[in-house]
Amino acid sequence: VWAGAVALLAGGAAMLLLPSLTAVQLFWGEAALYAVVAVVLSLLPSRAGLAPGFVREERARAMAELQFAARVEGRTPEDVGLLLFVSLAEHFAEIRVDARIAAAIPQSAWETIVDELVLAMGSGTVSRAIETAVTACADKLAGPFPPRASQGNEIVNRVAQL
Repeated sequence: VWAGAVALLAGGAAMLLLPSLTAVQLFWGEAALYAVVAVVLSLLPSRAGLAPGFVREERARAMAELQFAARVEGRTPEDVGLLLFVSLAEHFAEIRVDARIAAAIPQSAWETIVDELVLAMGSGTVSRAIETAVTACADKLAGPFPPRASQGNEIVNRVAQL
């Protein structure tokens, strides 16, 4: 989108400054500029930041939903799985929970943990912020879903970097 906007704006400026350009010259000039800008932007390591915030958030939410469905949802016999999803590129975090957890603990409790996580990530180290969020999630779960010695672990407890 940014490459197209740059090419169109440059084409408009070229028409104002160089009215003798033919339509073919203008077309090829815009096409070449579009290609150059698109390649340069695609090589930027922080290109995710070029997208509007709502696009980044929607993309992160979709990835959280996908990862929850693939890794957590319905994986435990009692529907008590939880996913802490953090997308560094999109500056986004979300906690998704299985059905029984959602029925026992209000969404606002998870939102509070996410808010604290995002705040801590902005002012400290990412790993410590995530560790604190994991501990807060465990504390929230301990009341209605206390750990049992005989309980197995159906979901792998590890960081998955995508």
